[in-house]
Amino acid sequence: MRRSALTIFPILLGILLGAVVPTDLLAQEKRALTDFRGRTDYTEEDLAKSLFPEASSDVRLRGIGPQRPQQATTTQPAPKPSVALNVFFDFNSDKILPEYYPDIDKLGKVLIQEQYNGYRVQIEGHTDSVGSDAYNQALSQRRAESVKRYLVQHFPIESQRLVVRGFGEARPIASNDTPEGRSQNRRVEVVSLGKQ
Repeated sequence: MRRSALTIFPILLGILLGAVVPTDLLAQEKRALTDFRGRTDYTEEDLAKSLFPEASSDVRLRGIGPQRPQQATTTQPAPKPSVALNVFFDFNSDKILPEYYPDIDKLGKVLIQEQYNGYRVQIEGHTDSVGSDAYNQALSQRRAESVKRYLVQHFPIESQRLVVRGFGEARPIASNDTPEGRSQNRRVEVVSLGKQ
């Protein structure tokens, strides 16, 4: 996997200037991934709980007794909830195949539910490693945009709630050395960005 100059340059600059570079700078963003790939038995409720776990904890029971003050903590931010859907693409294509419509429909049905109306998601497109970095970056962006376009055309979802981002070949989930692995890498994932 190739690292972009935007990732490497700040690290090298920090080393040259004698700064201590935290190792987590090199790590990918922390995610709480729920993997629905290869599954057809998951429900809209399963998807909603995985993508918006904080929404189900918004309703809390209040006790009659005195409330204990919450202690300040210095913990790191919680991982962003994300889901890997059953949405894959043919080689060199951003066209959504009809067999994946039911999975995108589940996402659309979740996003239009009243309790999730204020939430935004990021649709992330990915590619295999065949082709140049620039081409794969553009293709992954188009894949994410295809899913967004489908959702906006088929559901009453405000487009500003759907952020698209392409990662090219930067985040493979399988080896790019085999046709099977490359086909698994041509995918989209969805990340919760929280409430607007």
